[in-house]
Amino acid sequence: MEKVKQYLIPVLIIIMAIALAVTMFSTLIYQYKRSREDLVELSSQQAGTVLHTVIVGIQTTAGIRKRLHSEKVETNIIEKVLQEYGTGALIQKFKKPDSIYYIACQDEKQIIAATKGISELSSIWSDIFLSEAFSKEKRAHRILPGEKYCFETVCPFRVSGKKYLLRICFKISSIQRLELHLMRRLVLQGAVFVFIILIIVLYFINIHSNRLLAREHDNMMVEVERIQQQLRQQERTAAMGQLAAGVAHEIRNPLNAIQILTQRIEREIQPEERDREKFIQFTRVIREEIKRLNEIVKQFLNFTSIKQPDFKKCNPLDIAKDIVLLENGVAHQKDINIKLKINKKPVFIKADSYLLKQALVNVIKNAIEATPEYGKIIVSISQNNKTTDFIIEDNGIGMNEEEREKAFNLYFSTKNHGTGLGLAITRRIVDQHNGEIIIQPRKSNGTIIIIRIPNRRENEFIGN
Repeated sequence: MEKVKQYLIPVLIIIMAIALAVTMFSTLIYQYKRSREDLVELSSQQAGTVLHTVIVGIQTTAGIRKRLHSEKVETNIIEKVLQEYGTGALIQKFKKPDSIYYIACQDEKQIIAATKGISELSSIWSDIFLSEAFSKEKRAHRILPGEKYCFETVCPFRVSGKKYLLRICFKISSIQRLELHLMRRLVLQGAVFVFIILIIVLYFINIHSNRLLAREHDNMMVEVERIQQQLRQQERTAAMGQLAAGVAHEIRNPLNAIQILTQRIEREIQPEERDREKFIQFTRVIREEIKRLNEIVKQFLNFTSIKQPDFKKCNPLDIAKDIVLLENGVAHQKDINIKLKINKKPVFIKADSYLLKQALVNVIKNAIEATPEYGKIIVSISQNNKTTDFIIEDNGIGMNEEEREKAFNLYFSTKNHGTGLGLAITRRIVDQHNGEIIIQPRKSNGTIIIIRIPNRRENEFIGN
């Protein structure tokens, strides 16, 4: 989920940039089409003016010819007039500017008249464009393909009841140049716009990347601090272990001598009757204190001789159940309720179940001692793909910040008769599993202790 969040913003920025680019290019294409349509419309209006002029001239000539016939003018005179002012002569005499390629008039069968140099054109019914305009009697225009880039406009008209088609073709090379210039300008605008969008996208992605890097840097610093603190704690634990081993061995020898002497005193010395009671009392106290010192020395030696973990596949739920069952008897003596809370089926892990039980027993014993009568202790398990958390939560007297910092130090204890070895041993077991132990204050009274263990060792599968 975290990776999805990291890449979501850049993806959204890129999608927005693509949307803007598509919108911009659509706008430019629309602008190009509109400009092209305007150019075509301009050419059509120009052609329409010429067509109208020629058609008027042809119709006027036809009217003159009809009038001459009605006036019964001699035929040779009419023919002479038509040769001079007829449709063909009119078109032939039309002063063709450089922009006009040809003007032609044709009926359904053939060309009636055309400007000089034009001997052949497509017939009306062989060309769909011409036949459609001719049939609908509607002016139409088109751009002819080819190197000359011509614009043709056609207009049907009637003279004396007969239908003709007048065609005029413009050379629009100047319009082509304008269109090319327009296209270049639009492409340049598009390139500039794309460049600006790219710069903006890179800018925002860079800002997002810097934020991610800053966040990763902060997380790394927190992790480095945690590892350094863990290493310092491990170094202190190792040093305290060596010190404890030395002290234990140094204490055990004179302690054994004291115990032997005490036994000899009890056996060999017979006090007077008046001192017998004190003698028995003193020797009993000496034996009890020797026994207590022996227990302390034994705990010190146990701390320094914790075996190396035997990593095997185990069920964390079974470990938690065994510990709760083991400590329930002691808890019930104080009317304390120990509850095991499991949210889902646990995943198997690779760990030393014996050592983990020892670590959990030390924590739960502390929780029982810190919890008042009728209190409650909750043991729960939380897992993800990498780690398993054993969580012990009590509603006891709790620990202040100084006590939480010193909790794992050897000899540190908040109890009157505590040795300060329980949590130190627990910490050492957790370190052997490459895990961590976390102490947190509870929102209300009490303490939460989390023992976090990796589900597997590095480069190892659970099934191994």
